[in-house]
Amino acid sequence: MYTHWLICCHSFGYKQYNFLIKQKKFKIIGIAVFWKVLLLIILLNAELSAQKIGLNVEFESGYSLSSHSEVPFWQRANHYGARQKTGNKGFISQTSTLRGYHKNKDFKYEVKTSTLFTIERNSKFLLTELNLKLNYKDLCLSLGRSREHYGLTDSTTSSGSMTNSHNALPIPQIKIGLSQYKKLLLKILFIKGHFSHGWFGNQKWASHYYLHQKNISLRLGKDNARFNMYGEIMHNTQWGGKPKYSMAEGETRYINGRFPSGWYTYKNVVFPLLNPKKDSTINISAFDYENRFGNHIGQISFGGSLDMAFSRFVVYKELLFETGQTFSSLTNIDDGLYGLSYVSKLTKPYTKRLSVEYFQTTNQGMYRPGLLKLFRIKGKHYGRNRNNYYNHNQYLDGWSYNGSNIGSPFIIPRTELNLLNDTAYSSYMFLYNRVKALYLGAENNFWNMTFLTKISVSSNFGQRDGSFPDRKQFAGNISCTKEFVKSKSSVILNVGLDRGDLLPQNLGVQLAWKKLW
Repeated sequence: MYTHWLICCHSFGYKQYNFLIKQKKFKIIGIAVFWKVLLLIILLNAELSAQKIGLNVEFESGYSLSSHSEVPFWQRANHYGARQKTGNKGFISQTSTLRGYHKNKDFKYEVKTSTLFTIERNSKFLLTELNLKLNYKDLCLSLGRSREHYGLTDSTTSSGSMTNSHNALPIPQIKIGLSQYKKLLLKILFIKGHFSHGWFGNQKWASHYYLHQKNISLRLGKDNARFNMYGEIMHNTQWGGKPKYSMAEGETRYINGRFPSGWYTYKNVVFPLLNPKKDSTINISAFDYENRFGNHIGQISFGGSLDMAFSRFVVYKELLFETGQTFSSLTNIDDGLYGLSYVSKLTKPYTKRLSVEYFQTTNQGMYRPGLLKLFRIKGKHYGRNRNNYYNHNQYLDGWSYNGSNIGSPFIIPRTELNLLNDTAYSSYMFLYNRVKALYLGAENNFWNMTFLTKISVSSNFGQRDGSFPDRKQFAGNISCTKEFVKSKSSVILNVGLDRGDLLPQNLGVQLAWKKLW
């Protein structure tokens, strides 16, 4: 049995590498790989009675109308890039998931593919997910493009984590890690995490650059404990590749038309503890020496959960860091995502899920935060090393993928803003990255229907030199789903509204039909 699986994994791994590297052939090779793996797994399971297999297929078709050329904010945010941004068009999507396991359930696998096809004058086909997961007990190997959820936020009603939300398409990665918490010390301290390498491919301002990502999460308390505490750190880096822009004379953002790469660079990307050596022969510029290799962005999360007989509460705080100085001195500690989530354990409650959140990114290392003042901590570095969240002076696409923000949806790419002057800071992807926002997300059940509501109000401040005026914004969305149990289908009505100065005035309606097999 294991020989068969080694052959399967080797075949998929080789093809997976090719579709990750050769972006132009991504769709064709990816689809071919999926069906080859699917056929091989079915054949193997047909021979091995000790294994179990299951195939689920989800099909959705619909049409969207909006008063603006783009759909409203919450109709496109938090959908892993699987919703079209432009309105007034039809769409067809499908998700197929194949799962199997050995009789003792130590060894499991999952193959998943998702696609989106837009029906318009210039129709588009998008492979939104293609992934193979192999699990041995709690150890998981993941290959490809996969939807993931990180942090302590609720996966359904939250606005999204600071650095890895649900906005952009998943980045193709090879990832290994623990899928569940494992005991680390005594019987109360548990750990999980992952380590991965990904490919950004060809973006607007750079090409063929990579993603490094690692995560460690600790839990103080047992699975069945009434109260648990959590601490987590996520570290992401964009590195390597080739810039697609020219430099003015005297600039040092890259050497010989490339950003640094290779094992020496990778070692310093994974462990960015010391400044790299000065050596222009291997493309290490003065910019790299001063700022470390690549674009580093991460978050520290901490919080606690309270489990009761019929419900569960989680309180959490996420803190963003982009430089070693802000990480070590916590000069931006008042920035971040503050949240409270509630999940009902009842079968059909009126309120199934609820998230209340406050989002702030106005400090960015520029002033001494109130918490340090409260505890009479002098602090350091504030005002001297200003962050510019999600932007970067080498990787001009910033913390984005295919034009969508990878992090919190409240920091919106310039291409989606209602701008009269779009020439200032032309190399910055995110112009309004200083934000204060209140958010409410809820999932309710009544009238035999499920309602998902998302409402946000925000104050948005542009770059600090005053190039852009302050703007207010309201965004709301309500989605109503009516299920038909016998036919395993549902009808979904989605209404979104944008009112304010940051985004275009917009009203959008989507109607869709979904079928499960």
